[in-house]
Amino acid sequence: MKKILNSYLITLFCFLLLSACSKDDETVVVLNGEDPVVTVENVTPLVGYVGAEFTITGTEFGMMKDAVEIRVGDNPVEVVSCEDNSIVAKIVEGTTSGKVSVDVFGQTVNTDFVFDVLGQPGITGISSVYGFSGDEIVFTGHDLGISKSAYKVLFTGTEESAEFVGNTENEKFTVKVPENAQSGKINVEISGIQVNVPLTNGFTVLKHATVSGLVAGEGYPGGVISVKGSELKPALLEDVEVQPMKVLLVQGDKTISAEVDGTQTTNELVVAKLPEDIQPGDYVVTVSTSFEEVATDAPLAFKVKEKPVVTSLSANSAHNGDELIFNCEHIDGVTAENVEVLFGETKAEVISVAGNQITVKVPSQLEAGNCTITLKINGADIALGSSAEFTVLPTPKITAVDVQKFLHNETMALVKTEDELVITGENFGTEPTDVTVQIGGKAATVSSITDSEIKFKVPQEFSEGRISVTFADIDVPIEYTGMNFKSLSPNDDISKYVLKNYKAPFIPDGDDMQKSGEWMKPLNWIVENGATDVMAGFALQLNPRGDKTAGKVLALQTEWGFPAKKTNGKVYQKVALVPGRYRLSGAVTQTVISGVAYLAVGKDGDFAVTTNAIGSTALASIEVPVSVAENVTETVEVEFEVTEAKDYSIGFVATLNAEKKYVKFQSFTLTYLGEE
Repeated sequence: MKKILNSYLITLFCFLLLSACSKDDETVVVLNGEDPVVTVENVTPLVGYVGAEFTITGTEFGMMKDAVEIRVGDNPVEVVSCEDNSIVAKIVEGTTSGKVSVDVFGQTVNTDFVFDVLGQPGITGISSVYGFSGDEIVFTGHDLGISKSAYKVLFTGTEESAEFVGNTENEKFTVKVPENAQSGKINVEISGIQVNVPLTNGFTVLKHATVSGLVAGEGYPGGVISVKGSELKPALLEDVEVQPMKVLLVQGDKTISAEVDGTQTTNELVVAKLPEDIQPGDYVVTVSTSFEEVATDAPLAFKVKEKPVVTSLSANSAHNGDELIFNCEHIDGVTAENVEVLFGETKAEVISVAGNQITVKVPSQLEAGNCTITLKINGADIALGSSAEFTVLPTPKITAVDVQKFLHNETMALVKTEDELVITGENFGTEPTDVTVQIGGKAATVSSITDSEIKFKVPQEFSEGRISVTFADIDVPIEYTGMNFKSLSPNDDISKYVLKNYKAPFIPDGDDMQKSGEWMKPLNWIVENGATDVMAGFALQLNPRGDKTAGKVLALQTEWGFPAKKTNGKVYQKVALVPGRYRLSGAVTQTVISGVAYLAVGKDGDFAVTTNAIGSTALASIEVPVSVAENVTETVEVEFEVTEAKDYSIGFVATLNAEKKYVKFQSFTLTYLGEE
């Protein structure tokens, strides 16, 4: 079926499954889930007395009479029968003439078919579905010739009946739109009977338009003229055709029409296109909305200027980011805001308009290849001739700088004088003299160059900054924004470049809290605390409790929710180090130790350190004092050397042989000491 019965059972019972067996005895399940679309094609007859029946034909009505509602105007009528393409309805007492609407399972179709109910007052037409306050609106129909005193005509926003013009007649009456009326429904009551008005959405009360001036007082043939104001393009409640808006330019006895652009025109702005053949000169502009000619306090003067001419372009090919100059005539008074330049469909930045030149920047996002340039000044297309065909040259692109052999985090790499950095990318060329590399604004020596790789050495004067590369035939340097660089010197604190979440207040990993809000998991740290229940992985102690921004210490502890004893409990993180000497410091804030604890450096990234073999399992270590009083801080530190660039690990390890013992750190510091 397209039968609505099946389709609506989907709505009622969520889905309809039809099963069948294939020749291979496999079950095939078909899910029919398309929503039907109700349409109304005809209503007949369109006139009758109370009790008369009429037929609505269309599609997807279904066969469930109780799911259908038919209205004539605002009056519900009786549904006699329902089939998928036909509904029979009956006019009931109290119904007056009105538009027929159909509702099937909440899907409403408002039609323009008007059923005329005979034998009582009925309105079948209205002279206009919009008007200004004071306009006369004529209602037509039948059985209307009753005394005006029996009428009540209320526009939305009014409490008093509208003023009548003349007497009511059997087939019409006329009222004025009240001064305080608002857009919306019109309610008509005659001798106590509510009479439908054939409006689907309502009557639009217009406000008189105003014009406050021109956006620009001059323009070019083929360009735009824009008029500012209010109530220039009001929205109508009913969908009807209206007169087109007009923008006229008058010069003596000559009147020229500018074509209004409906897509850009709004209630506050009319945008129109000047004819290509309009002659330069002075004009007076008049504006007509779809409803009235708009009066102005003073004439709107507009000057049509001689159209600009492009005599040449500075180049017919360039790289992304290069500047391109249009050499022009007749651009006096033009500003950058009046100019639009497109490379294909990509808008270019207009840098300046000075003298007879317009300077733009070739968009950085263009792909290499040919494209067409479009130039508009004040909305007018300016002919470019053969100069419109432009070639975007392959532009060098930096994709990465290799920092794996340097100390670094996600945004900063630490480098030393004479370190070699490698830039990778494309379209670099192969000639070293065509390339200048700077780091932090200091010129660097290029060691080698290929089309996809540039190697250079960090200069002695370098302090901090980004890498940029200038190519001989490209105006603007290309900057690598993926990483900043900083000079590395002996005794530099490198903690924030190498460690993560390394000092109080420590950042928690997630929102899980345990022990009445005292403990959380620390972000970026691996915790092996011997717990097998909800406390596994918890090492961040909050003070005060419940405040996840108050992670004062990282701790290993026995009891108070943790195991009564702990062997080789660990809190550590992986770090990437390069050859050199380092010092690891830890600020111990409180300890009560029965056993032993160490601040240690692991030989690799998994911190395979044990307290019973600390000398052979750790790259370096220092024992933590067994007793540090609360609110006292003691610093422990250890120096070490690494000989290859790879992942190591730093943290603390503890074996606690009794309950209610602990070791707590509030910060860690990693210092680069230099090379031998």
